Amino acid sequence: MKNYLKKILLTALWLACSGGCASFQHLTTYQEDKKEGPKAADCGSCHVLQFNEWSDSAHAHAYQNVSFQEAFQAGGGEECLGCHAPLEIRQGNTEARSFNRDEGVSCISCHLSQGRMHGPHKSSALLHPHPVQDEDGFYLSVEICAACHGETYDEYQVIAERKEVPTCLACHAAPRQRTASQGTNFFSNALVAFEDEVSTRSHGISLDKMELAFGSIHLAVLGLEQTLPKGRVEIAITNNLPHNLPTGTFGEKNIKVTVRLLQAKKVLGENVAIVSNEQMPLMNGDVKRITIALADTLQHVDSLEIRLERHTTLAGSTPAILLLAKTISLSAEKMR
Repeated sequence: MKNYLKKILLTALWLACSGGCASFQHLTTYQEDKKEGPKAADCGSCHVLQFNEWSDSAHAHAYQNVSFQEAFQAGGGEECLGCHAPLEIRQGNTEARSFNRDEGVSCISCHLSQGRMHGPHKSSALLHPHPVQDEDGFYLSVEICAACHGETYDEYQVIAERKEVPTCLACHAAPRQRTASQGTNFFSNALVAFEDEVSTRSHGISLDKMELAFGSIHLAVLGLEQTLPKGRVEIAITNNLPHNLPTGTFGEKNIKVTVRLLQAKKVLGENVAIVSNEQMPLMNGDVKRITIALADTLQHVDSLEIRLERHTTLAGSTPAILLLAKTISLSAEKMR
């Protein structure tokens, strides 16, 4: 009886809110020939948290990205737009859309299919302003990333055949506990008030915002020689990722290890070595040992910061991304 009364109350609120307003049909329909379709901000009016996360992600800037625009203007075709401004990937294709391309990989790219918005969780909403398909397992699988990240997907599949590995989202999308929608005014707050919170994932999928620490990359200091005025450090890097290091289809990229020489946290100097690149990547399970000679300022140094970073040479790309860091004291034991 209580739930029945809730439904009546919310229905009344819904009618009061939507009376005289335009239809919600525009949220799940588009006209390619007229270059018209849903905008991400339309979804953001009810899915506020998800929209804010997405807005600051690599997906949101996939089309406007300087590196992509330079390559596209130099001769990129529709096959490029199919991943940088896709229409619907739910059916396994990457057809480019004709509208709102500046939104990159937008809400509809991943969630709209055959006139419905799809998602991984059972809906607890009493009312839906647009057609939905909930409990869609596609969004909990690696298949959602496969359409555009084919090379990494192939690497993943080879590894997954021989052992259990985490999905893409397990590492690249931080866990969140929340409702599927959020209100922005009295009426919408009432409409979503009875939704259940679910364990879900962030839409802020960007490598530089990734919450690492799954033991996916291991950095060990095998030896530290402190002979003054110079020294050297021996490092072992193990790739436990379910793909190559580095991975990705386009662009020149490499993994570098940087040893910073510190005094009271001030950087006095640094030494850099290449760990791997796209031509010679570290594959899953590979271990790379590197010995780095340190600068002659070692006598003034009290600690070393060892940083593992991803670099790319593409124009306008993200600065070096920190993957892992470890600090060791020069007064500590020479062998770790």
